[in-house]
Amino acid sequence: MTGRFNRPCLTCGQLTRRGSYCDTHKPVKVDSPERKAKKAARYGPAYQRLAKQIRQTATRCHLCGGGPRDGDPWEADHVIPGSMAGGLAPAHRSCNQKKSNKLDDDTRRGNPGGGAGQGRPHESNN
Repeated sequence: MTGRFNRPCLTCGQLTRRGSYCDTHKPVKVDSPERKAKKAARYGPAYQRLAKQIRQTATRCHLCGGGPRDGDPWEADHVIPGSMAGGLAPAHRSCNQKKSNKLDDDTRRGNPGGGAGQGRPHESNN
């Protein structure tokens, strides 16, 4: 007897002997071939074309409602973080970085992209 107890998987609760996850829910390592293949499929040529089109035609940030800014380029933001189904919308790089991987307030309220063009003031760190 090794003295080690089985632990429940943090995702599904199935008992496992090693680590905090069962084999099904074991996290994929950052540099693994599986992760690289998944990213290549998700962010392939169709995504790249759409993101480029959104950046080139952007006039308003969907997060703050502001127009173009010097030194703050447009990015194609995932309206629903990590989801391709949620669509992409233009956002200032600074707004997108502040949002990080969270839903913005309008999306949480069921109004994705609702801030665009409504002139909400840009949040500053001051």
